[in-house]
Amino acid sequence: MAKRKEQPAEPGAPHGPSESPMASSSGRTERAAPEPGAAVYNAVRHDQQDGGHQALGPREPPVVHTAQHAAAEGVRRGSRDENSMQETSTSRGLQPVARSKSILREGKFQKLLKAKMVNMDSLRELAWSGIPPGQRAVCWRLLLGYLPPNSERQHLVLQRKRREYQSYVPEYYDISNSMRSEEEVGALRQVGVDVPRTAPGVPFFQQPAVQKSLERILYIWGVRHPASGYVQGINDLVTPFLVVFVYEHLKGPMDTWQFADLPEDVILDVEADSYWCLCKLLDGIQDHYTSAQPGIQRAVFKVRELVRRIDERVAQHLDDQGIDFLQFAFRWVNCLLVREVPFDVVVRLWDTYLAEGQRFSDFLVYVCVAFLLHWSEELQRKEFQEMVIFLQHPPTTEWTEQEIGVVLSHAHMYRTSFEKPRSEQRSSRCASVSSLMASPVADALLLMAEDFVASKCYLQAIQCLEALCSIDSFPVQRARAHLQLSRVLLEHTHNTVEARQHALTAELLVAGIRSCFHLKCEVLNHVGLCHKVLGDAKSERKAYQKALALCQASRPMADNSAVCEWACHFYAQLADVASNEGDFRAATAFLEKGLSTAKNAQIDHLQILFKIFESQLQLTKSNTSGCEALLAEIDSLLQLNATLLNETFTAQATIQVSVIRILLHLKVGRLADLTKDVAEDTPNGSSGSPGKPRRYPVVVKSMMAALEQLQDKEMAYVWLPWHAAFGVCSLLSAVLLKHVGKLKLAHECISSALSTVDGALAAIPIQLEAGEEALGSLAVHKGALYVVLMFLLLECKAQLWMLSSQMEDARVCIVKALTFVDKFPTICGNLRTSGHLLAGMYLYEVECPQDAIRHFNAVRELNGLSSENALSCVYTAFAELAKGDDDSLSRGIDALSKHHSKPNNESDALEHLIVNFGAAYMNLLQGHTVEAKTLLTRVLKPAHHGVGNHQLVCQLLNHMSAFQLEIGDIDGAQQMQISSLTLAKNSHDLPSQIGALAAMEDMYRKRRQEDKMKATIEYRQKKEKQLKEAVQKAAANNSQHLMIAGWNVS
Repeated sequence: MAKRKEQPAEPGAPHGPSESPMASSSGRTERAAPEPGAAVYNAVRHDQQDGGHQALGPREPPVVHTAQHAAAEGVRRGSRDENSMQETSTSRGLQPVARSKSILREGKFQKLLKAKMVNMDSLRELAWSGIPPGQRAVCWRLLLGYLPPNSERQHLVLQRKRREYQSYVPEYYDISNSMRSEEEVGALRQVGVDVPRTAPGVPFFQQPAVQKSLERILYIWGVRHPASGYVQGINDLVTPFLVVFVYEHLKGPMDTWQFADLPEDVILDVEADSYWCLCKLLDGIQDHYTSAQPGIQRAVFKVRELVRRIDERVAQHLDDQGIDFLQFAFRWVNCLLVREVPFDVVVRLWDTYLAEGQRFSDFLVYVCVAFLLHWSEELQRKEFQEMVIFLQHPPTTEWTEQEIGVVLSHAHMYRTSFEKPRSEQRSSRCASVSSLMASPVADALLLMAEDFVASKCYLQAIQCLEALCSIDSFPVQRARAHLQLSRVLLEHTHNTVEARQHALTAELLVAGIRSCFHLKCEVLNHVGLCHKVLGDAKSERKAYQKALALCQASRPMADNSAVCEWACHFYAQLADVASNEGDFRAATAFLEKGLSTAKNAQIDHLQILFKIFESQLQLTKSNTSGCEALLAEIDSLLQLNATLLNETFTAQATIQVSVIRILLHLKVGRLADLTKDVAEDTPNGSSGSPGKPRRYPVVVKSMMAALEQLQDKEMAYVWLPWHAAFGVCSLLSAVLLKHVGKLKLAHECISSALSTVDGALAAIPIQLEAGEEALGSLAVHKGALYVVLMFLLLECKAQLWMLSSQMEDARVCIVKALTFVDKFPTICGNLRTSGHLLAGMYLYEVECPQDAIRHFNAVRELNGLSSENALSCVYTAFAELAKGDDDSLSRGIDALSKHHSKPNNESDALEHLIVNFGAAYMNLLQGHTVEAKTLLTRVLKPAHHGVGNHQLVCQLLNHMSAFQLEIGDIDGAQQMQISSLTLAKNSHDLPSQIGALAAMEDMYRKRRQEDKMKATIEYRQKKEKQLKEAVQKAAANNSQHLMIAGWNVS
């Protein structure tokens, strides 16, 4: 099965006035009908991606295009010219001239600094090209505004600020943890973790005294700046200040410095200067370190756009390799390139940073662009893996001030090419506003914005739309401008609150317009989407209710078919809101109204959609009979309208119906109905010749074929994004393949899905290391489904590994799954019980019963799903028995009784089977053989044909064979034991094999077949040894093993 290339979903195309809001052959839009509930029962939550925002057109002004190539060519030429000049200078031996120039520069600095009033403009201009080491400390203090330009006041200011910092040390730092808040204790702990990691390649920063000073500075800064608090990365920003201010007191190479040799008052002065300069620096870029780090996100966005405009080949190559700028540029901006170049070059780089003053944050973007394009030719020759390593560890270890000077020169050239002086910007903006009063010109500006978005130049598009919003044009034009601006901000930035504000402005503007029905619906729909992304369900509901009222009022005046389609869309959206809030009665009512509207308007595909949505809702409510009846109706409608429906729509509906059908059969325990019909698939062998035929259940084959049909196509309606649909279908396919014993194919399905979902997460982008705190509202909205799906896939993969006794591989999957829950606590909040159950099952399998019991108890304490509580009770009973002490049986019976006496209609078939099996096993141990046999007989057939739990079937066969022996049916007992052993061998299930062999030993012992009994004992001992080795191998990685054992349990 082919996989779609991993890339971010593109916005859909805009609808014309007559296009349908629910389904369109031209592309996915945010007016398409959503799914009103979760796609995977009790697993994938109600988070799904809403329709894409309208795209804007594909053109780019020729003049801009020419300027891009000219700038790029100029950079390449300039680089070659500078290199040739460097070689010529060296060959002629001009070092004395360079030395005389250095002395001359020092004289210029001295003259500036000795003045009664330092000329800051001249200082900035001179410092931009580098500051002599002996004058750097004073210049940095002046450039940051820490010292005043008036030289007579500098000494007094310095004394006062140093005393102020010294008063902070006993107030904030030299206190016990009992006097700190919980947040402050956490901040101190995080600082303590980060400080030893700071500048690991520089011995000076590994000195205990230096680390103590760093810890004081960072912690005090964090406490006194609660808006952001201490954030990882700020520790790197202190290091240049510390080195520069220490240089005033310790001369010679930095490797020879001993910080602890300085007097205590000098150390405190160095700390104070470093602290206040850090404050001044971060004051200008504090949004780099507030929640979700919007400043960094904006900077990386600008870097991407500039690279695309300057060197399109590099940008295209990065896109082709699937590399997102956030993967490398985030750290560049976060740490101001401190980690990317040698430390002795960092201070030269920072001379220019500080000389930029208030424009520093803007200039940093151009520095990052120049730094990336410095490697343009090399990057274009590299593949994905090489490029990632290269960008994360650029080869700058041999860099000197000369190389960083070239980068800074190119950054300055880029800024000159792409930015006008501020005075010109102001005058041109005034001229633009005064000349864009006419409607045709406003339309042209809107088209220009559309061109920029089509070219992915989002920053320029935002600027065009902001200008359009500010001019005095017709209300319709202004409303469209605010709507388009909101869409661009919501889709391509983290400014979700601002996006909502523009959407609400558009709503106010269209409210005063008598016509424009479609525009009003678009605006209200987008307002609802903004509320949804921000988690405001109440406001989202109000927006859709207002839109429905508009549809009802517009029917006599507008095209009835279009109005009905919009009404159906808003009914579906309201059903989605109600379903997410757990109000299934209201959700059902909205779906019924939507279906009635679609029937009255005779819109066939919408009738099918509403029935699909309702069947899914019925499954969520555990109304299995209602769900099954609806699925039968849908099958009939799809067949009846096969020639009338769009192929894409039919394929997508087939997939969604298949998913619901598999979940239904899994719940009621009738998987055999889906797996009895099989289809063959003949893959290509390694030499291109046909390989060995593979047999798949027909439902799997048809579902995956429909997915391939949708690959690289726009969805007919909004359900799941393609990558998520692929993950869900692969997960359910693995469940069915496991049922028919095809574990290798099940593993392949899960591995393919993991790769696809991981790519989708990276494209959003969402990184496991960064976690939930780094996400904006839109990333949470888009990525929640993928995060949950990633957990479910890892859970399934771990269960497959445990089934075949591959405990080491299972452990790796479980650790990653639990890490997802930890890193995304809000998104994965409902998965904690599943995490505990998975951890407990693993610990039970690796013979750690007490640790397993703690996790099973945690499931019940968290009040998980009914099925999870049942499984935890049964596994607790087995774990108690595994302890083998005198009271283990009574404790096991007590654990089982907590659930077995409480069956309910919502219980899954697997839950009933496992609980009944546990009860049978306990009756057997207590000598109640009749009751045990009754329960085992009741469970055997459903376990084998209904849910396909091979481990359970093996254990049932082993116990049933014992009963057959008791009544003298030796042949029947032997047949059961052979079936159990064969089933266990096929799945490589060592514990079940050992159980079957033990039962066979009893049989041979009773038949007095000594040779066969001896051979069976030897074979069993061999399997026990293999199991012991698998358990030991799993526990070999002690850190991962302990992480699972102690995960969220006391």
